Parts: sequence; structure tokens; C-alpha cells
Amino acid sequence: MRYIILLILVAPIMFIALLSAITEYKLGDITRRQLANKTAKLVILGLIIALSFPVYNLLSGRPILQSDDLSAITIVIIAAVVYLLYIADKQRQSIESLRKKVYELHTNISILTSEKDQK
Repeated sequence: MRYIILLILVAPIMFIALLSAITEYKLGDITRRQLANKTAKLVILGLIIALSFPVYNLLSGRPILQSDDLSAITIVIIAAVVYLLYIADKQRQSIESLRKKVYELHTNISILTSEKDQK
């Protein structure tokens, strides 16, 4: 049951991240390659979380890996980590976008300044 709660907590975050990536692609903010990269990251993260339950059941019988079931706090922490990874990726994208804009503005100013000096 706790694994289902974990999936319920993480699924909306991943869905929002996927919609955000698609929206950015449609607006032309990211390239097709960046969209594929983001989608692959989300799919891998989803598979890791979805397959954690069968892998846990498979490994739980081993004496070296014996542990208690997921606690409620562990589920919240995992969901929080996924959310923080999403936020960190959004911030990285924002910084990259601003860096590109500053570079373009600097280039335009340099061009305009050199044209003005030549006249």
C-alpha cells in the first residue's frame, strides 16, 4: 500500500514535468533533442520508482539486505527529492535561457557599437 502512495505522490510531479517539457518544445524554448533528453530522464525516474517494489520484494529475503518496509517518512522524502530534482532542473533551464539572452544582447550591442564607430 505504501508503494502505491509513493506512486500517487510522484505521478503528478512527473506529469507536470512532462507537460512542461512539451510546452517548452511547442513554444520553441527547447530543441527536439532537449525534449527527448527530458522525456528519457522522466521515463527512467518513473521506471525506477515503479520497479522499486518488485526489486524490494526480490531482495528483501537476502540477509544482508533485510530491512523494514517503507515508512511514511521515507515515502514523503522520496517524493520531496523527486520534486526538488524537478525544481532544480527548471532553475537550470531558466539560468541557461537567461545566459543565452545575455549573450545575444551582448552580441547585438557589440554590432551596434561597431557600426556606430564606423560612421
